[in-house]
Amino acid sequence: MPWQRFANLRYGRIYRDDVNPQRFAADYACGTRLHHESVIDSGEFDAEVDFTPERVVSGALDGWRVTQADWHYALGIPGAGGLAGLDGVVGFGGRKGQNWFKFRLQRVGYIHRPTRAWDDIGGAPDYKRGNLSQQTSQCILPTLGEAINASSEASWGRLWVTPGGGEISLKWRIDGAKLKEEITLNAAGRNWIAANRPPSTPLSETYFGFSYRLDVSDIPKWVKQGIQQDLEGDFDCDEPCELRDDVDRLLAFLPLDYVTVFGSDPSNLVLARETLHRRFYKEGGNYWLVVGVRCDLLNAMPAGDLVFDPTIDYSVGTGTDDAYEAGGTMTLDGTWAAISQLNRLAGYRWTGVTIPNGATIDVATVDWSVTFDTWDTPHVRFFFHDTAAPGTFTTDANNISGRTKTTAYVDLDVADMGAANHTYASVYITLPELKTIIQELVDSYDYSAGSSMVCIVTCLTAARIYGTDFYEYNSASNVAKLHIEYNTGGGLFRPQRNLNGLGVGGPFFENPLG
Repeated sequence: MPWQRFANLRYGRIYRDDVNPQRFAADYACGTRLHHESVIDSGEFDAEVDFTPERVVSGALDGWRVTQADWHYALGIPGAGGLAGLDGVVGFGGRKGQNWFKFRLQRVGYIHRPTRAWDDIGGAPDYKRGNLSQQTSQCILPTLGEAINASSEASWGRLWVTPGGGEISLKWRIDGAKLKEEITLNAAGRNWIAANRPPSTPLSETYFGFSYRLDVSDIPKWVKQGIQQDLEGDFDCDEPCELRDDVDRLLAFLPLDYVTVFGSDPSNLVLARETLHRRFYKEGGNYWLVVGVRCDLLNAMPAGDLVFDPTIDYSVGTGTDDAYEAGGTMTLDGTWAAISQLNRLAGYRWTGVTIPNGATIDVATVDWSVTFDTWDTPHVRFFFHDTAAPGTFTTDANNISGRTKTTAYVDLDVADMGAANHTYASVYITLPELKTIIQELVDSYDYSAGSSMVCIVTCLTAARIYGTDFYEYNSASNVAKLHIEYNTGGGLFRPQRNLNGLGVGGPFFENPLG
């Protein structure tokens, strides 16, 4: 088909058939923003995101920056401010770089919560640029194979090392909605610290973790549970925290953070997880943030690498568009979803799906990253949530299995999904035709102003497959994507602007369809 771009959406793109103007195609990415506002607050998502870091050498920055998004990012050596001259400084510029929050991972050790005494065990970090690597990930849209640089990742290895191969490394994942940091203390380093540098204060009062030096000069307000905090003082922030500008607009959102031990076998998923404690304070004329886990809880976690994940979101609620359910218990962030008939399901949500009333669905497919463990030949069933505007996933019990399912469904076995029996392999596949399910939804509900759709994945056999596109731990290259082709039946289709807050942007053409 000679498809031409027709309209931008925050999470997708609509195309029109250049020969048949009543025929359209649309691509939607689960949780991944594809377009941003060139003018903040305009409601027009008229510009494609690009998270390719741009090398900068200037008086303001020796490093890298990203500006083609609703929030801006910088990494390197700032030329001014409280962290000037230090390498490894990260900048999060809310509202298209209007206000900047800057921070640098600077210490590893223990903090005694009652006294705030810090016991440093690592010395200065080694921000050697030879240990820094970066890569950009593309989201490939199915209709025309267009590639959008929708996320990137920077990794800085060997910031601290221990005898016996121990290492602490740092990774930043950025996309349109978040900056997710992962600090990994490998198993060798964890074991060496436990054996050689245990805490000297009571375990139940002491936290192991990391200390950040901050530059908060450009952040007017810190808000916790609706109450503005005083950075000149000292406050715990174990709850979500908001950074706001001087007229109370959200600049960034700090969600709950965790330390996690992951299993090496995909079916193990998260072996253990503990919530991180955060503490802000001022000392020696500098502002500090400590992120750590209580030592008695840490010692009870199973063996393996420790992954700490301080995260900054550009908006509240990021990361709730995919989820995993096992035995009724919900997981909103993880690396794998082991799907089987043993009460294990996965869910994926796309927002801003825009289809005119009365449309006929010609094609509907889902691109899905999956790992097969097919010695018992899994048989997978796909439903959608049968409701007008399915909400994001929550931690409420049975939040996937408890949703009303469409009457239509599609069953697929391993061969249908392009893999041979008795294999163990990871592939990115296009699921066969799902149009009967999408037609049922379009016939039942109004999508002309944009709404959401949720796919529910379950399995009819005890054999497992592993859906692997969790938003928190994956790049844009393997997010779940929904592709729909439809015919309007002769009616005009005019996407509107910013409908229901779902990010329907302005059209590519000044006057589409006449």
